Amino acid sequence: MSRNFELLQSIRETADSVEKPVASWHEPCEPRGGPEDIPKSVLVAQRPSSETPETVREEIRKLIRAVFLSPSACSPQLSCQNAVVFGGFEAGNEALLTAIAGDLLSQEAPNVRVCAIDADFAHPRLHQVFSIPQCAGFAEALQNPEATHRFTRRVASNLWVMCSGGWPEDAEPEAGITSKAASVVLDQLKKSFGYIVINAGCIVDSNTMLSLGRAGCSVVLLIEANSTRHSIAEKYKNRFMTSGINLLGAVLHTSGSPVFQSLYKGF
Repeated sequence: MSRNFELLQSIRETADSVEKPVASWHEPCEPRGGPEDIPKSVLVAQRPSSETPETVREEIRKLIRAVFLSPSACSPQLSCQNAVVFGGFEAGNEALLTAIAGDLLSQEAPNVRVCAIDADFAHPRLHQVFSIPQCAGFAEALQNPEATHRFTRRVASNLWVMCSGGWPEDAEPEAGITSKAASVVLDQLKKSFGYIVINAGCIVDSNTMLSLGRAGCSVVLLIEANSTRHSIAEKYKNRFMTSGINLLGAVLHTSGSPVFQSLYKGF
């Protein structure tokens, strides 16, 4: 494993706060222009890090600094690290971790545009964390890559969100989330965004994380200490590595506890 990250405070205590009435929303802004172009009514009602305990923010800030902002992360050899996907083994905190990481990254790099994407079609939650309505997003971009930027929504001066969107009733999501289609969408986004963070949700129920990894994203796994079996984690670790995917590390979380323990040592 190339990097180890340690989160010492639970974000689960903030998870209950994401089920809130959504803010009113206007037409999406194209990722062009500066902060002065954003009407106040278009900005998100609440930033996901605002109600997060300070200790959590600091540990996630360390995470994004190591992943995105360290000298080694900025090397040409690791240009793929500008797009990172978070996924776990149980549907849970991946969306919240992705949202807070994207929010703090936009603050740490105020001159770089950041896009947070919800690729969890089974349990989309990123829009709830940002208090915006569910709308057309990643699914529609995969079906129509040329219109990718129409499906991003500006929520802060340099932060955009792409909801999960939806598929036609007769469509099979797994067939649409191919590495080729994802690569085209990511190439479109990279024209305007310096950093991309993606929520893949539960990786056991979907090939989304694998497809995104093959499309050029680096991956970070979220492991539940009390429920994720070592054999399953090891299986997916090997699967990613044999597929040539850049596996950055794994965050170990203790369910039901107010503490994030040390990084999973099996990696």
